[in-house]
Amino acid sequence: MCSSDLELLPVILRILYGRMRSVKSGKKAGGKAQVSARRGLVLHNLMVLPEQELQQFFNLVFKDLFDAGQADSDLFCHVVSGGALPVRGSQQMQACVEMVQVILSKLGKLLSPTSLSYLLSILVWLAAVTQAQVDLHSTSPLRSLRNTLFSTLAGFYTKNDGFEPSVKEQEAVEQIFQIGRAHV
Repeated sequence: MCSSDLELLPVILRILYGRMRSVKSGKKAGGKAQVSARRGLVLHNLMVLPEQELQQFFNLVFKDLFDAGQADSDLFCHVVSGGALPVRGSQQMQACVEMVQVILSKLGKLLSPTSLSYLLSILVWLAAVTQAQVDLHSTSPLRSLRNTLFSTLAGFYTKNDGFEPSVKEQEAVEQIFQIGRAHV
């Protein structure tokens, strides 16, 4: 890539992100199937991006999950140490879980260990935020979201059996699973 391409890439990523997040519905826009196809097409085209640009895209997709400064911290350590967690709506978190699921299904085995580690950190973060909210208000949508997260996390390990999590990653995952089992 030449330097002008590198300057243009963040703009292109934002456009693709907008197209992927667009949830037009109705007969004219094609409904849910069209939205799903558009997301799949965008992710398919992202497969050719180098790791650094793919990471920029992931940061763009998941940035709303964090309060100021949290996205730059080590999420696994933050969860294990019991750091402050933001409050997010269950619909926003559900959309993020669905996005992780789509990324894993469309990019799957093409993801590097760094990208897999990042997605694992997002799943752990979502599970910790969800569990904190379940502890305060045990509503059906939050419990359902927690169960979906646990299922997605199990699927993550099943589909990426060659992925070796670090000690801190595994410790955070185990802590979240134990919290979830204790409250089921």
